[in-house]
Amino acid sequence: MTPSSDEIKRLPVVVWILIATGGLGCGFIALMIIAVTALSSCGCNATEIASKQYVGAMLRSEQAYFLEYGKFTPSLNELQGVIPSGSTNYRYALTLQDGSPQPVMITAVPKKPGLKSYTGVVFANGTGQAATSIQQICETDQPSRTPPVMPIASQNSSEPIRCPPGSQAILEPATEAESKQYVGAILRSEEAYFLEYGKLTPSLNELQVGIPSGSTDYRYALTLQDGSPQAVMITAVPKKPGLKSYTGVVFANGTGQAATSIQQICETDQPSRTPPVMPIASQNSSEPIRCPPGSQAILEPATEAESKQYVGAILRSEEAYFLEYGKLTPSLNELQVGIPSGSTDYRYALTLQDGSPQAVMITAVPKKPGLKSYTGVVFVNGTGQADMTGMNVGQQICETKQPSPTPPVMPIAPQNISEPIPCPPGSQEIR
Repeated sequence: MTPSSDEIKRLPVVVWILIATGGLGCGFIALMIIAVTALSSCGCNATEIASKQYVGAMLRSEQAYFLEYGKFTPSLNELQGVIPSGSTNYRYALTLQDGSPQPVMITAVPKKPGLKSYTGVVFANGTGQAATSIQQICETDQPSRTPPVMPIASQNSSEPIRCPPGSQAILEPATEAESKQYVGAILRSEEAYFLEYGKLTPSLNELQVGIPSGSTDYRYALTLQDGSPQAVMITAVPKKPGLKSYTGVVFANGTGQAATSIQQICETDQPSRTPPVMPIASQNSSEPIRCPPGSQAILEPATEAESKQYVGAILRSEEAYFLEYGKLTPSLNELQVGIPSGSTDYRYALTLQDGSPQAVMITAVPKKPGLKSYTGVVFVNGTGQADMTGMNVGQQICETKQPSPTPPVMPIAPQNISEPIPCPPGSQEIR
């Protein structure tokens, strides 16, 4: 595994997942995923993509921190995120800036030639429910070891943050796509909250999801619904004309290992400032949640793609956990990853492996025929933050070549765990 692919594999690749440990809690994983989706479509190399994703994750962590404490922080430790101050190819730094609105700047400077630099910024105003924030990442036009200088907040609604000469903005304003991602993030955080506490919550603060109650274009609200199964509804209402509204819902039953949940997002057929009414749980397995007239369902059932994304998220959370605590863990609760031990289609399990290097194995086993199984593994050497320069990490996801209820056996660590990890016979690695 080359440094570039290793670095990029430490980041999530799905719309709903966001990875964080500690105070921001399981829900923040969703925010990081929004950053990944927005940034992965460019034509740059994997190393630059990873750096942009790291910066985007920090920006969203700062927004969540501001929402909770009414201020920004220059400390990655206080953010309790999954990102170290340096990676194989980049160094990261946070700097508080004077002024109103209060800003914080994040820089990503390459350690070797041929890579671009990045500067991210968040401007924030207000406190509590009145808190608002905007963000942007500026990318140098050419490879450079000098990051863009501090971007400027402007009064231009189409360009609220202006990047300095020699750089360009790479984040688009919030739109319907981002609103759907926000709602999806909240839904998954509700599922994680239910798994931990046996109930749903109407509070974004309790979810620790890192999403404010409003963005530039949308207002978000959570409402608990009476009845069995338990249910919570999330609405996204546009602040301006020309945008669609969204209603998300989670239905949940059971407790502990028997806990199950289903979710859906309903989108209005036409632009509207009135969100769809509460969707209905049905007995139809092909349509377990029915959207009301005038709207359509936009979430597909969990599939192999989602299972691979879940396993990838867990692997990256294990790396973050090791970085903080110097050990791996077999507990999804300790990872605070926001992923339940089971979804509609898959069961997930973590197993610590004895030996050196340290290792943890994650399996994803389908609950129904016709789906492939997955085994993910993380190998680590070193002692986390106490010895970051000596830390060596390798990870891999192996997929059965054919649909199977039996996951691949444990992959074997190479002599150098930063090298490619071979998958066992009958399976193939996932890039």
